[in-house]
Amino acid sequence: MDSIEQASRQMPELIDGEPREEYIQRLQWLLFLRVIVSTFLLGSTLLLHIQEQLAYLNTFNALVGVNVLFSFLSLFFVNRIVRLQRFALWQVVWDVVFISLLVFISEGAENFFPFLYFLTIFNSSVVLGRGGAYLTALLSMVLYGGVLWGARALFGEERGEVGLTSYLIYGSAFFLVASIGSFISDQLRKTGRALAEQKLNFLWLKALHENIVESVNMGLVTIDREGRITFFNQSAVTITGIPIESAHHRPIEEAFPGIPLPRTSREDDHPRNHRFEFEFLRAGSTPVPLGCTITALKDTAGIVIGKIMTFQDLTEFKRMEEQIRRADKLAAIGKLAAGIAHEIRNPLASISGSIQMLKNDIGLSPLQEQLMEIVLRETDRLNTLLTEFLLFARPWRNTMERVNLDALIGETIEVFTKHPDFDQHYEIEAHVEEDLWVSGDPERLKQVFWNLLNNALEAMPDAGRVTIETARLLEAGEVRIDIRDDGIGIDPETLEKIFDPFFTTKESGTGLGLALAYRIIESH
Repeated sequence: MDSIEQASRQMPELIDGEPREEYIQRLQWLLFLRVIVSTFLLGSTLLLHIQEQLAYLNTFNALVGVNVLFSFLSLFFVNRIVRLQRFALWQVVWDVVFISLLVFISEGAENFFPFLYFLTIFNSSVVLGRGGAYLTALLSMVLYGGVLWGARALFGEERGEVGLTSYLIYGSAFFLVASIGSFISDQLRKTGRALAEQKLNFLWLKALHENIVESVNMGLVTIDREGRITFFNQSAVTITGIPIESAHHRPIEEAFPGIPLPRTSREDDHPRNHRFEFEFLRAGSTPVPLGCTITALKDTAGIVIGKIMTFQDLTEFKRMEEQIRRADKLAAIGKLAAGIAHEIRNPLASISGSIQMLKNDIGLSPLQEQLMEIVLRETDRLNTLLTEFLLFARPWRNTMERVNLDALIGETIEVFTKHPDFDQHYEIEAHVEEDLWVSGDPERLKQVFWNLLNNALEAMPDAGRVTIETARLLEAGEVRIDIRDDGIGIDPETLEKIFDPFFTTKESGTGLGLALAYRIIESH
């Protein structure tokens, strides 16, 4: 959900339904407009100062200078203001007061300064809305009336004279401008709010799309019509080990060497879905089997603009497929064992017993006695093979209990080293953590260790050392047991078959020892 949380952080702060940044820009434009008007006023007074020596020009210039200074300070601090609407309200109040002072020091109504009220009222409708515009119109009307009558009282009737009709006309015009400005402002605000909502929805949809694409557990790659990668999701990075920066704009056949892409002409606007498997050689790793699907990538008009390739790592699937194949083989062996086990074992027991009786009851020459020993030994080997076969093929149910792994491995090694067939040239070392408990069937686990130790010794014909080590896998809640020997190892081709029933590389092997160990561990 990272992309959605990021989109939430990107959501603009709204002020009266308008993004904060846009509101600040509008305030900045109004402050710039005030600076421009003030500059115009200063230029006008310079001309008047040259042409006419008016008494109020010095005061006028000082007032305009203060207004310019106030405007620049407001521009500097506007991005740091938290309550922008209150800030905008005080700006409008200052404008009305400033214009009223201009009207007052110009000694009456017969100048163009009252028309600046209209500009301020319109500006207030833009930043404060309908209510702010009417409030500004009312404040302008009150201050304008006060200034006019104050000028009349101070400068005399001939300099501050204004009629009630003219005043009411100005007042009506103030409210008319407030109405018109509010209407225009409302329309602009509605448009801005709709755009903000559209932007909001776009950000959410974009975040949701990115979250879905990045969350799927399969690689997703888009390719343009030139065969270059234009998109590479995070799962694709995980599977291939190729960083996103290295994948972008890279030819697909370079990123995936040996990929069997469908050969279609550039004019083919309706390529069919293409499914295939191939082995991807990841850097510093073994080949990874990938299952891929390639389909057309179309724009909103339905025109093909490239291809989409999705792929999955089939390693786990192949492993499960191998397990099912092995399970099917075991099921077939079980059925075979159930039908012939007793048919083989009973005559075998009769043969062994009869040979033993003959050996004990009659006198034999050395050659005959040697032949008898061969028969008995081979009968015992055949009986052992049959016993392992029945144990392997017959279904069983584990008797699960808490097992001290240290004690169980120690008992197995002690019995194994005291077996008559154990050669003292071999060494067995165990490094098992104390108080290491697991859940399992102790007799079955002993069988696993016995078979693995026997297999390790057979891999070292003359002499060698077998080492048993354990490790706790805390995160998985499991225990790993490593059994290593000094043998020559197993080649990759043989390694794939070592757990197959009856597969052996030894002349006297049954091919069931590792298969039985695998089945016991799998049943746990």
